Amino acid sequence: MKKSLALILSAMLLAGLLLSCGGVGDTAVDAAVTTTAAEVATEAAETEFDPIATLTKLDGNGYEFSVLGYGGSTASYREAEYFRAIELNGEVINDALYYRNSDVEELYNVKITYNLEFKDTDSRKTFESLMLAGDDTYDLFGNKEGYVFAFCVAKGLAADFAKVPHIDISQPWYAQDAIREHTIKKTMYGLFGDMLSTNTTCCWSFLFNKKLITDYKLENPYDVVRSDRWTIEYLSDTTKEIASDLDGDGVWTEADFYGLGADKWATLDAWQVSLDIYGLTINNDGIPELSFFSERTVKAVDAVFNLYYNNVGTLVNKITPYDCVNTFAEDRCIYFPIFIDYMLGDTLRAMETDYGVIPYPKLDEAQESYSTYVHPRYGVIMLPVTVTEDRYEIVGAVTEALGATSYKYVRPAIYDTALKVKTVRDEDSAEMLDLLIETRHYDLSTAFEQYSAFPFTPAKCFRNNLNSGVEFKVASWYESQESAAQAALDEFLDSIPD
Repeated sequence: MKKSLALILSAMLLAGLLLSCGGVGDTAVDAAVTTTAAEVATEAAETEFDPIATLTKLDGNGYEFSVLGYGGSTASYREAEYFRAIELNGEVINDALYYRNSDVEELYNVKITYNLEFKDTDSRKTFESLMLAGDDTYDLFGNKEGYVFAFCVAKGLAADFAKVPHIDISQPWYAQDAIREHTIKKTMYGLFGDMLSTNTTCCWSFLFNKKLITDYKLENPYDVVRSDRWTIEYLSDTTKEIASDLDGDGVWTEADFYGLGADKWATLDAWQVSLDIYGLTINNDGIPELSFFSERTVKAVDAVFNLYYNNVGTLVNKITPYDCVNTFAEDRCIYFPIFIDYMLGDTLRAMETDYGVIPYPKLDEAQESYSTYVHPRYGVIMLPVTVTEDRYEIVGAVTEALGATSYKYVRPAIYDTALKVKTVRDEDSAEMLDLLIETRHYDLSTAFEQYSAFPFTPAKCFRNNLNSGVEFKVASWYESQESAAQAALDEFLDSIPD
């Protein structure tokens, strides 16, 4: 039950909360970066307001603030771990987490502790059993949105952050789009933002090989993006003739050269949101509604299918997810879609040829803006239903402080330093990384990936229906799925009190 004052996850949970997939602790590269976390934060403060100045002042009287989360993933493609900033060690992200935790503890006279279970599913099961037993040990629960959000909401395990004082979601350390799309029946079930680094590292992007762009006399991709001409049609038109049978065996394989290298898994997921199509949208009454199908959806599905399967210049790796990272790193394709975390991995860090980063293309030039898909392993923080109202004051203050100090220390360390300095190789790409973060768009349907048979999630629609290479008739498929989707949504909504 509630300890003398509750234990919490060292803000590492909250900032690294599932910074998916290792690579950030690459000592060989880290050694080349002399900027410390404190220096990064100081530099940021010179041009941005001081987030600490926005925080409420109060004394926690030694309160033990506890967070339950998960510390790893058994997924076959990448590992997801929290940063365990036990002490300063000179690694910029570790030290940023340490400074954040220390600042919050000192600011509010609290002790931050955490419990991280290795598997996300184990952590979710523990959380459910504790909530059903009325155990009030934890002040926050953090995990993957796609694995826990709908489940916890439907089970009544999470409370309303809107009732907690001192949390200001208008602040820049929150992802307002995500919070809006996960506020159901006007109940704020989750917080998203800088306290969870995967809200940055799970953003999807396109990389391009700068040397090959020059060799093939292609237009500067940065200029194409800035002029709003970076569309799926532009990508298809400029890559369709670019392919070479390097090994001369007459068979198109991963060993050959292409304009675009992709795979038939998650690269397909990202198109749904980037082309401005969402499985669910929240109406003015806070109710999610089906929003997947329209003439735009038909156009988008056809465009993606043609790019992947009717374009000689596209490699679709059908064997290994994300393996085209090697094709790209070996200068055997010009364009390569991947999420930001892979830019922190050894393969791309060791790449000798310079590359740039840009967003996923739009459907057409009429699309209002670029739209960045965030892989559903991005993190959500939830308020345990067992947190009593007498604790709301300190819980709200500490939660807000973890967000603010993540903005001060962790975002610069991960984003500005680890990405812009270590990884991205020019100022244009730094600008594009800003664009990726600014255009993050979240779709509540991703919360149903693990929860129900709801069919209009990116993985269950774009991926599952386009990965076979057989032409997909989305209109007839939608008609066959609409009633089941509505039934799944109704069942979910019926489980939530008005």
